[in-house]
Amino acid sequence: MYSINDVVAKKEGGVFQIVDLVNIDLGLGEQQYLVLKPYFHPDKANIYVPLEKAEVFLRALISIKQAMDLIDKIPLIEEVWYQDPKQRKQEFETLIRSGDLTNYFVLLKSIYLHQKFLRENKKSLSTNDRFVLDRIKTSLFEELSLVLDKPIDDIEKSIEDKLDL
Repeated sequence: MYSINDVVAKKEGGVFQIVDLVNIDLGLGEQQYLVLKPYFHPDKANIYVPLEKAEVFLRALISIKQAMDLIDKIPLIEEVWYQDPKQRKQEFETLIRSGDLTNYFVLLKSIYLHQKFLRENKKSLSTNDRFVLDRIKTSLFEELSLVLDKPIDDIEKSIEDKLDL
């Protein structure tokens, strides 16, 4: 179970601090909600998660060992790519919703390598691919930065080095 002041990851991305537990009645009776403040963006709006569904939406941060293992395994990760943009959007969204950081690394590597190929051919990522990349980078790099106690820029650089970009 989670407690006030815990720092958690939202399964679909983002690092949050639990700042309160409140009772809210949205017309179906009073329910308890965890109040989550974006850890790296405290000026952004809080998120409310029903306490009874916290396990569906939240997870504990990964450990230092898990973070290092994921980064070390980047060269071994097989990238995925779908030529059809609609299928790619659906499949990428499924991987994001899983909340599994291994899937985040699959997406990161896949999009980074595709972006490298496009740049070599004087092209750029589609709007949706750029959106997914930015979303993954933000979620992944913020969590790794917090867990490894390193600046986000250093995290990004070490991952790009592993990808040989």
